[in-house]
Amino acid sequence: MVDAGWNADPSGRFAQRYWDGARWTEHVVDGGGSRLVDGPAAAAAIAPVSKAGPIVMVVSAVAAALGSTMPWATAGLFSKAGTDGDGMLTLLAAIVAGGVAGIAVGAVGARVVAAVLGMLAGIGIAAVAAYDFLDVSNTEIIEPGSGLIVTGLGGVALVVGAIVTLAQRR
Repeated sequence: MVDAGWNADPSGRFAQRYWDGARWTEHVVDGGGSRLVDGPAAAAAIAPVSKAGPIVMVVSAVAAALGSTMPWATAGLFSKAGTDGDGMLTLLAAIVAGGVAGIAVGAVGARVVAAVLGMLAGIGIAAVAAYDFLDVSNTEIIEPGSGLIVTGLGGVALVVGAIVTLAQRR
């Protein structure tokens, strides 16, 4: 849930609205910084902001990070981890995106920044995984490892979570 205190007004009618830890109150701040009182009925009609988008982003970033450390290429009994190459880039992007998304789970005001960073990171992660998957697939002896697939799916899911986060914004 949202931390108790002044937060962005989810109705979009005011700059901020006070969340008392259980519900949105009628206490608001307009764009000029003046404190006002909105009607109690209007405050009661505001639904809490969903955490679904940021949570999807966190889970997706964890999947991409784990996939980055798993085998990206296999040849018989031998394998090469993603962190031996491009997986270091996807691991770093997943850690940053997951951290920012984790902050956005509790801080409504951070959601736009988290969604934009998550979308960029997810596109980058998916692109690197797709490129390496195609690169490895073009050989006769080496096969794509499970880590490439997990990393790519994590990147795509990160983009989906970012889109959901932006769509939930009011």
